[in-house]
Amino acid sequence: MTREDAIRIGEDNEKLGLEAFCAINEVSAELARAVRKFPPFHSGHEGYAVILEELDELWDEAKTKHQNIATMRAEAAQVAAMALRFMIDLCPHVCPLHRAAEHMQKEADGL
Repeated sequence: MTREDAIRIGEDNEKLGLEAFCAINEVSAELARAVRKFPPFHSGHEGYAVILEELDELWDEAKTKHQNIATMRAEAAQVAAMALRFMIDLCPHVCPLHRAAEHMQKEADGL
């Protein structure tokens, strides 16, 4: 997400735009860490299990009487990062940008 995207999101609500920008950057950093540390998901079942595990960790913190906001935010970032990883590893060719890039490459290759 660019700063311009955050501004666009936050035109009616400046705080929302800034929060979205920060949250997406946190999720992006978590996704990068996970990609370096773990292999790609091999199946939808595996991806779902990982997301569920992260969601359970978020739920464990959310249901406590004295919630730790930093812990909840970190767990939420992990849930979001794993959802993105699911999309990237298991559903890669659905992205319109991916299809556009493939089309442009074929045109460049003269196909």
